[in-house]
Amino acid sequence: KDVASFAKSEITDDDIAKKPFSEIWPKSDVDAIEDDGLAAIAHAIRDSVPSKPRQAFKLRRWVEQVKTVKTLMGHAQDMGRDEFLKKLSDNRVLAQLVNKIKLLGMVKRENWGRIGKVEYYPEAYSYDKAGNQIKNPYASAEIDDNYRASAASVEELAESVNKRLEGDAPEKRMEFEIRGTPSKGYFINKKGDPLYRKLKTFTGTDQNEVIVQARKFINEEYDALVAAWEAVKDSDNVKETDVRSGENRPRKAKDYRQGRDVTPEMFQSTFGFRGVEFGNWVSQGSNMKERQGMLNEAFDALNDLAEIIGVPPKAISLNGELALGFGSRGHGWASAHYEPGKVVINLTKTRGAGSLAHEFFHAMDHYFQRQRPGGMKNDRKGNYITFQPEAYYENEKTGDRLSAIRFANVRLNNPADWKRIEGVRPEVEEAFTKLVKALNDSPMSKRSALIDKGKSGGYWSRIIERAARAFEGYVIAKMAQKGYHNDYLANVVDVKDFARDKNRYPYLLDEELAPVEAAFDGLFSTVKTKETERGVAMFRRVDSVEPVFFSQLRRTLEAKMPNRMTVMALRG
Repeated sequence: KDVASFAKSEITDDDIAKKPFSEIWPKSDVDAIEDDGLAAIAHAIRDSVPSKPRQAFKLRRWVEQVKTVKTLMGHAQDMGRDEFLKKLSDNRVLAQLVNKIKLLGMVKRENWGRIGKVEYYPEAYSYDKAGNQIKNPYASAEIDDNYRASAASVEELAESVNKRLEGDAPEKRMEFEIRGTPSKGYFINKKGDPLYRKLKTFTGTDQNEVIVQARKFINEEYDALVAAWEAVKDSDNVKETDVRSGENRPRKAKDYRQGRDVTPEMFQSTFGFRGVEFGNWVSQGSNMKERQGMLNEAFDALNDLAEIIGVPPKAISLNGELALGFGSRGHGWASAHYEPGKVVINLTKTRGAGSLAHEFFHAMDHYFQRQRPGGMKNDRKGNYITFQPEAYYENEKTGDRLSAIRFANVRLNNPADWKRIEGVRPEVEEAFTKLVKALNDSPMSKRSALIDKGKSGGYWSRIIERAARAFEGYVIAKMAQKGYHNDYLANVVDVKDFARDKNRYPYLLDEELAPVEAAFDGLFSTVKTKETERGVAMFRRVDSVEPVFFSQLRRTLEAKMPNRMTVMALRG
């Protein structure tokens, strides 16, 4: 209860870049810390993070700042308040952070949010009339964004701050501004809105009169403008919860378990995951949100997935490299996610159902890129093949790398020094390239970009997210073509039920699916599988439907020899 979960959480650079800071480190996490000393440290550290920038080059630095405060908070928890402050005091750059933490310790906790920047300069000095240098320590603190208290020490500053804080905090009012031209008219938008969305429009022949009307409206109709802004947010701000149905229908598909509960041994021998774990809060039981129920649902869903993409079930674990977690690696916004650093998919009982196909495609996208030695150097996007599906070429002498597109269009002094990087078959690279082109050409791309317009990070419009969402639509369509459904595997809100602006629907419409479906078909007909010592790697394809005799024989052999992967030996 005295631990800030942010410091102990596992979060990637991509997650930091795509999420608002309020979700990365919620204020509620700080409020939940009962120890006032540790809470003051957490509050000051969290408060030190600047606003998230919109420019990509600034965003990279901001991500590093977030990672730094995460590390700092971890040290604070490990050391304790006194030792941590002592360590920080030895660092001149962090000294002002120490002063704010000390000041917060002398102020009522409910008033911490009213205190801004705190500074203390014990070695400050001034000059008297004779020009003599006089020591004049100076401490200051911003209060309520518009008042600065000052004193000669942090202790004296606390007295001044507490006096000021005796009154109620001033109401923070939303700000609005007027934009437009005489020819097109004028409108009011919320100040700071990068899209300049119109909350109220004004027209007329007299420009000055129109502007006067707009200013009068801002002064007299504040509540109406706030309501208009809230309506805009309600329509335009698409969230992950908006696209996932809250209820899952009972599965209608092939009965792989013959009605029995799947055992952990059966689950592992079928898919060969590197590991499967459950969180402590996932209770035993057969309900879909309990341990046995989740295992049953995942077993059926993964078998359905293997059949849809045409690979043996053991290939789903990506050569035994992939792990699976049920409610063990995150909560809140991070409940259903793929961790590239750990190569693990996490599904929780509250939000995991319906996300399995999405997260599997992230894992597969990452898997194929890992087959390329080193990826694209100095490129954090290089974790996924959809970011750079074309082949890579490397200069054997310098180590420089180029994509196939640049390699074909750049004049090279010594072409013979460049060699293609192996790891992914050219046919697979070509199939991924065609998939990315189909996704970029799809109207879904424009709708996704509209959601991200004016935001930093670009979550919805990133190719890895568009590809994963398109894969969900592909899986749903393939199941529908065969007359079955599995909402645990993929469960997407139809556009007619989408609560936000339909022009921001981030999934494929039915009439947009065909070219993307063809690209996925091309990819999975190209992807092949092969047996390895570790599992089944995606390299050489097998037929998705086995003759009954070989299917039964395979299960018998696997039961007798669980450490041997026999799928490929029985093709006939």
